[in-house]
Amino acid sequence: MVSATAIVQEGKSKPVYVRQSNLKYQKHTAVPQPGEEDDSDEESIDTWLRRAREYNNSKSTKMVQHKGRGKNKCKEVAKLKENQKIKVEFYNNRALSNSFSRHLGRIVRDRNITPVKVKKWSDISNTEQEHIFVSITDKFENEDPDIKIDVYKDEIMEHAKSLWINWRGDLDRHFVKPAKTMQQAIKNKPKDFDPSDWQWLVQEHFYSKDFIAMSLRNSQNRAGLKMPHRTGSKPFIEIIYNMGGKENRPPTLDELFFETRKKGDTLVDVESSRMHAELVDVVSSNPNLSNVEVMDKCYNGNKRRDHLIGFGGGVKARDVRGPALSKAELHARLRATERENKMLREENSQVVESVNQMQNEWAEMRRDYYANCENRSDTGSQRRHERIHSERDDYDANEDGTC
Repeated sequence: MVSATAIVQEGKSKPVYVRQSNLKYQKHTAVPQPGEEDDSDEESIDTWLRRAREYNNSKSTKMVQHKGRGKNKCKEVAKLKENQKIKVEFYNNRALSNSFSRHLGRIVRDRNITPVKVKKWSDISNTEQEHIFVSITDKFENEDPDIKIDVYKDEIMEHAKSLWINWRGDLDRHFVKPAKTMQQAIKNKPKDFDPSDWQWLVQEHFYSKDFIAMSLRNSQNRAGLKMPHRTGSKPFIEIIYNMGGKENRPPTLDELFFETRKKGDTLVDVESSRMHAELVDVVSSNPNLSNVEVMDKCYNGNKRRDHLIGFGGGVKARDVRGPALSKAELHARLRATERENKMLREENSQVVESVNQMQNEWAEMRRDYYANCENRSDTGSQRRHERIHSERDDYDANEDGTC
């Protein structure tokens, strides 16, 4: 924001009008002119410039209320008649409607519907969350008459939670961080905000150790972003839908990356160009890979299995990877695996024992076989020996008779 600067009129020191960014013309006292505050007829230009800078700095340090984009009126919803609803189309579990998002934003900001004195979304009771959901669906219905909007309850509430967190972050950024002390932050109350709610929010939430640590961590993470998107407030899910999702032909990850990071028709930073080239190379060399497989291959720095890149809101890791297992389920699987391993070890021991028994039986059978062979060999040799002797005796007898 441009700081307030007075227009100097020579020889005059009276209120003049100045222009300040996003504000109407305002009255300010003119910068002290040379010779006005001392008796000397002459004052060096350097001294006058120094005093002018000090004057302007003192003006600019005062906290000025920003004029934002104005209240979210959501006129399309406001014009609805009794029992009339707006039809919305859902794609990948997210409503494709600006009016729907605006209405969600109004609901999470309405202290009569969404409580303010809570530190996190999970602190909102089930009854209050049900009230939030009814307030949302009271004005909208699914475009597909065969599917009730209640089917998307979890996704709608997740969307509302995201908007609620972003809104609280905006409050911290615009009204708390500019203040130097807690008391200044309490005084710097947003318009139409209940004083008691704002005081509680500043003291119990924005100035709590947990929030300050989380805010610092998020600021550091955001400062480390090397490839920020350039789509503004337009959600990725809408871009994916317009790039072919509505014909069930969503863009590849490299196409979506270029569309969301380009400035004009080109990528302007080196890191985005490098990543896009890598994505193109992986997609072209492995056309059968899914987007999540391409993501895992290229974004090797992404170690979080529950975090997806390039899918848009509404799509969770469990939708493409399968549901994440709880600790109880993991322990149950571990115990089942241990039981299975124990059974396999027992079966293996039985098999080894059976093999050893078969080997022993086979060895015994071989010994018996060779023993029988030797016995038969000895018996056969004796018989052959007796037959030879008998034949020899017969021959000798015949010889004697002949003679």
